[in-house]
Order: sequence, then C-alpha cells, then structure tokens
Amino acid sequence: MFDIPSHNTIKKDILDMFEKEKEKTFSKLEASEGRIAITADMWNVDHQNRGYMIVTTHYIDDELTLQKRIMRKSEVSTMNFDVLDHCDALVTQYVKIMK
Repeated sequence: MFDIPSHNTIKKDILDMFEKEKEKTFSKLEASEGRIAITADMWNVDHQNRGYMIVTTHYIDDELTLQKRIMRKSEVSTMNFDVLDHCDALVTQYVKIMK
C-alpha cells in the first residue's frame, strides 16, 4: 500500500526544495542586469512568545515582469528583532554572486 512519510522526511524535502529554488533565484539575479529590492517582514505570535521574519527579494525579469522570492525565513526573539543581521547575510551572499 502507501507508506506515509515521517514529519522529518517531509521537513527535509521542503527545505531541500526551498534551497533549490533559492539557488535558481540567485542564478536569475546573477544573469539579470536590473536592480533588486530586499524587504523584510516581521510579526510575532503573542501566545507563543515567538517572532518570525521573512526576507524577500523583488526584481524585474527580462520579460519586464515583477518577480518576488522569499530568500530567508527565520524565527527571531520577540525581545530582540535583529533585522540587520538577517538582511546583511542575504546582501553579502548577493554581492558575492555579483562579483
């Protein structure tokens, strides 16, 4: 019959897919001659005392279509939202590619 995968297998598969898509996005950004915008969105879940942040890259592709991709997701302390560290890591990665 059908074996249901474990939650660890599903988590690993999702994270692998995310990394592959991120690599594809960096390749597209490298080939692009346009500019990019990096934005961060943060929110918290009060009853869990957790905060979350998503860093998104926006760019216009060769067909002049606005594209947006999630580049980094993080759980952050609600007491210490350190946006600059997360954005700096992404910008550093982007600059290395563009050299």
